[in-house]
Amino acid sequence: MKEKMAKGYIMEALLGLMNKKDYNDITITDITKKAGVNRVTFYRNFTNKDDVIIEHLKNCDKQFEKNRNENDKGLYQMLRYFNDNKKLISLIYKSKSQHLLLKHLLSNLNYNKNDENIWAYTKSAWAYFMFGWAQEWYLRGMKESPEELIEIIEKVQNQKQE
Repeated sequence: MKEKMAKGYIMEALLGLMNKKDYNDITITDITKKAGVNRVTFYRNFTNKDDVIIEHLKNCDKQFEKNRNENDKGLYQMLRYFNDNKKLISLIYKSKSQHLLLKHLLSNLNYNKNDENIWAYTKSAWAYFMFGWAQEWYLRGMKESPEELIEIIEKVQNQKQE
């Protein structure tokens, strides 16, 4: 239980620091001091700052799964995830760490560099497709709802078929 609490303190400390400092300027010492834990506790739970972000994304996944509609599929699910976690997504982009979102997507698709070519290419294509749509949406201010973006995708698909 203490480890779980320590992980939570570390995650919250990093997110709080990301609001105030440039990500590259945040040190492990900054994080441990703000979290009220020692370096040993940090390194027992995480390898580096990026691992903290990835762990936080996994926690967001768990919460998202609890509230997810079973009919939500693929891209719509990811757009809802972005929408539901705007604050975190903004911090990640502000810190220029959006590569962690892509890494997280690939992980969710069970991507493995040793996959057979067909699966490696397919998983990678899906991850980049979803990431590309979500990133463009973020960069444009996330003005549309996830449902409106899905309508745009459907229009594009229908135009291709005509």
